Amino acid sequence: MILDNRGQVFEKEQMKMFMYAIVIIFVALIIVISFSQGISREVNVDEFVEQIIVYRLFSSPDCFSDGSGVVDLGKFYSENLEICLSLPTDIKAGVEMNLLDMDNNEIAMVEINPSMVAQKITCGMSSSKVDCYKTRKYVLYNEGNGDKKGTLDVVVIASVK
Repeated sequence: MILDNRGQVFEKEQMKMFMYAIVIIFVALIIVISFSQGISREVNVDEFVEQIIVYRLFSSPDCFSDGSGVVDLGKFYSENLEICLSLPTDIKAGVEMNLLDMDNNEIAMVEINPSMVAQKITCGMSSSKVDCYKTRKYVLYNEGNGDKKGTLDVVVIASVK
């Protein structure tokens, strides 16, 4: 019986094609998995509510700034800040802001939604139904006779759904 090389060549080509197919399928799976992971991620905005509130308070010139970034004590009261925040009704949050001079003497204190602020004692508890965010910002404030340095402690308490 005489064997020609055509069968051996065909067999070698089949092995190459099998290996190519495995590599192509592997690369396709990697691409599909990586894109599906990136696309299916959901952003939970509820986790950022507190930071958004603080950002809104500091970035809006209508809140408590005089337009140049200096805290205007004439605008630093609850009703003005509630109007400035204008939170949607589905967001239950409270804000406590305490303006201190550099010697830690209280200059002014304001609360938005005091019933929520009262729940700050449960911050950090595992069974708490509120989430808290605390920050301290160094600010300038105008007390009538020029700008002075101080700190603004902000505590935002938001209910967890």
